Amino acid sequence: MSKRNRQPIFVRPATAEDAPDFIKWSVANQGNAFDPEAGQYPDSFTLCAFDTKGPLAYLPVQQPMFVEPMMLESLAVRPDSTNVEIASALKELIQACVTIGYMKGTGEMYFLGSNEDTNRFAENTLFEKLDMPIYRLRMSDLSKHED
Repeated sequence: MSKRNRQPIFVRPATAEDAPDFIKWSVANQGNAFDPEAGQYPDSFTLCAFDTKGPLAYLPVQQPMFVEPMMLESLAVRPDSTNVEIASALKELIQACVTIGYMKGTGEMYFLGSNEDTNRFAENTLFEKLDMPIYRLRMSDLSKHED
């Protein structure tokens, strides 16, 4: 394993300065079902996993005010990241979400598995695969039909 793969990875809240990379990386990661509105909801926050080279991955998280679970959104990763770096960043992001979840009294966490690598990560950790359809209604879609 190269020294680059052994760098410590930390997690912090994303800042306004992170926005350009977050958007660019989210759009570039086609397999992640990026929803540009998700990070803008009032009940959302975005985490940044970083190493000594800077941001490595971003994870928007929604926690609807009247619903207990946390919804983990699509992962945006630095384009030159290795699979080991991505897995390490995802591990740290999930651990940060667990800590935040305990602080907020969250009972469950969910994410929609649209990326095979992320799905394998989840299946090899403590996530439980649910075999049921998920339905969504975006509030922003309702205003599009007000004509």
